[in-house]
Formats: sequence, C-alpha cells, structure tokens
Amino acid sequence: MFKKLRTRFLLVHMGIVSLLVAVFFGSLLFINYNNVERSTDRRADMAWNAHHRGEFSFSVAEARPSQDAQRPPDRAIDSFYTVASGPSRPDLGFLPSNEIFITVDDAQQIVQVESPYEELDNTFYENITESVIKGDAARGGMRVNDVWLKYRREGNELLFIDVSPEFSFFYGMLTSFLMIALPLLAIIFLLSLFLSNRAIKPIEASFNRQKEFIADASHELKTPLAAITTNLDVLTGTAEPAQQKWLGYIHSEVRRMTSLTNSLLYLTKMDYGGEWENLPVDLGKLVEDVWLPLEAVLFEKGLTAETDLAEKITVNGDGEQLRKLIAILTDNAVRYAESHIRITLGESQNHALLRFENDGPGIPEAEREKIWERFYRGDRARQYDGGYGLGLPMAKTITERHKGKITCESRAGDGRTVFTVRLPL
Repeated sequence: MFKKLRTRFLLVHMGIVSLLVAVFFGSLLFINYNNVERSTDRRADMAWNAHHRGEFSFSVAEARPSQDAQRPPDRAIDSFYTVASGPSRPDLGFLPSNEIFITVDDAQQIVQVESPYEELDNTFYENITESVIKGDAARGGMRVNDVWLKYRREGNELLFIDVSPEFSFFYGMLTSFLMIALPLLAIIFLLSLFLSNRAIKPIEASFNRQKEFIADASHELKTPLAAITTNLDVLTGTAEPAQQKWLGYIHSEVRRMTSLTNSLLYLTKMDYGGEWENLPVDLGKLVEDVWLPLEAVLFEKGLTAETDLAEKITVNGDGEQLRKLIAILTDNAVRYAESHIRITLGESQNHALLRFENDGPGIPEAEREKIWERFYRGDRARQYDGGYGLGLPMAKTITERHKGKITCESRAGDGRTVFTVRLPL
C-alpha cells in the first residue's frame, strides 16, 4: 500500500515539475524561434528590396545545363530544415552580400543566377530552384547539408539567403537547454524520492502501530471471550428457566464480539502478508459447499434461490480464503435479498466470473465506493443487521491477493444488486 502511495506521490510530483520545466524552456525556445523567423524574414525582405533598387551587385552567371541531365541522388533537397546531401557550404562566413538571386522563365528553367559564391556549380542552383518550385510557396526555407537557406519567390524571381548563423545559434540553444533540463529533472527526481520516503515514513509507522494495536487487542480479547463462553455454557446448563432468557442475550453478544475479534485478526493477518497456498481450486465445488448449508436459512426467510454453475472452472489460489470470499458474498446476498437470490459461475476472456445477485433495496451511488472501506456502514436501515462493515473489505482484499477484481452494480430503489468477482484462470 505504501509503495503504491510513494509511487503515486513521485509520479504526481515529477509530472508537475516536468510540465513546468517543459513550459518554461519550451516558451523560451518558442520565443527565440519566432525571433529567428522574424529576423530572417526581415533580412529576406531587405535584400529583396535592395536588389530591386540596384544596391547590390553580383557576378551574373549565364544559365547553362548541368553536366547531368537529371538531378543526382546525392543532390536531393528535402523540405524545410530536413538534412539532405549536397555540395558543401563554402567557407564564406556571414557576409552582408550572401544573397542569391535566380530568375527562371515560364518553363521554370533558370535563365540567370546572381550569386557571390563562385565555388557553387549550376547543379546546386538547379536543385534549390526545383525544390522551391515544387513546394509552390511564396516563402519558406530548406537545409542543404549544414547550410540553412531562406527563400522568397515572386513570379519568376527567387531569392535565397544564407541564415545558417541564426539557426545554428537556435539549435545550439536547444542543445544547451536539453543539457540543462535533463540533469535538472534527474536531480529533482532523486530529491523527490528522498522527500517522499521521509514523508511516508511517519504515516507508515502510525499505520503499523495501529495494526499492531488491533492485533494485540484482538489476541487479548480472544482468551477472555473464550472463558466467558465456557462459563456461560456451564451456567446455561444449570440455570433456572427464568434466567435462560438473559443468558441467551449474553451468548448472542459474546458471539458477536468473537466474530468481530476473529475478523480483526484475519484482516491483520492479510495486512501483514501472511503466506497463502497457491493450489488448483474448483470454484464450483466451493460454491456448493458454502451454499448447501444455507438452504434452511433461505426457507426461514422465505427466499427463493437459483444457481447456474459451470463445471470444471479451476483457479490457482488458497482454498480456505476463496471459501471465505464466497461465504462473505453469499451471506451478503442472503442478508439483503427481499425474495430472490441468484449465483452464477462462468468463464470469460481467460477469467472465472462469479456473480452474486439479489433483489434487495440496492446501494446508493454515493455509497458504492465506500462499501469497500473497513467499518463502513451504509444507511441506517442497514446498520443493525449484525455486521460490522468488515465483510466486503475482506472480500476485496482476498480477491486482490488472488490478482482478481471485484465490482458492485447497484442502484438505490432498483431492486437489483450484483457483486462480480473476476479471477484469472
């Protein structure tokens, strides 16, 4: 239980911290990325306007076909910022005149190239031009090897500018953030683990003291209750008829106290994880063993009963604990039924399905989850039925110890309550 609580604490804490770190660094990266985009767009607009005003002068290369009729595979250019092979970037640095202007004709063939880079061949220009034309966008970007290019296109004119410094700075910042965030999260995780252990220890110690008290008190009560029961049996045999009535009341209360003590001891044993058997158990036979002795009780209460038990449904587990599980749910069905009870046993999706149905008053939706809590009693009409609110919690514990699941379907006033137990085969 405390291991799950500690894990839940860690997950919630790390989830919140991770979200805050992601939002913080993500916001910074988003702002910087937008600044880079706006900055490079302004550079492209300024270069475009300056070129059309004749403020830049470049060497003009005549358009001539490349040596290869088709683009070689190692020259392919992918979409924006995807790495593609191509010519190496010339080591020209960041120059104010690193713009490339390309003019194409109506057939999308290059007719003029204005570029400060004499090291680049015509194939490079053809590749970047074809990539822009295929994309059919007025603005955008691409990456060729380690070169980031931003482009602008209007009609038959294309402008490319080298924006590698800006994006190199941005991706360097991204790498730095990751190098900071990941160790930071690791440190926070270790700190959270330490603090969660410190926070859980007092709760765990208090819970263990409570369990020890219940176990000790139950053990201490067991001996005097046994002595009282023995003395009552002796007195009952020699008492006068007028006294039998009062001794009967004492017997009844002693039985209730003994039942409560045994239940507390049983729950304590389960909390401490006592050893259980893990042997094949025939569920159908267990149901019959528990059900048959109750026929007299059903007759006295005027109840009708129906069973539908599939044969040879076997699960691995502790036979005595499963018998107790069936006894608890059967007793619950008999106690609250108004006229009819139905118990079925079947198989579904490699699980044994055990259902206990009664036509009682039902359980309000607000109480449906609380019935699994220890000592919880429902509405006042159900409080004085001889129980202590320990049966269903014990049933849930036994089911979970067998890696199963128990559920309740009910609605107040609906006249139908079904408890379903799923156990792996």
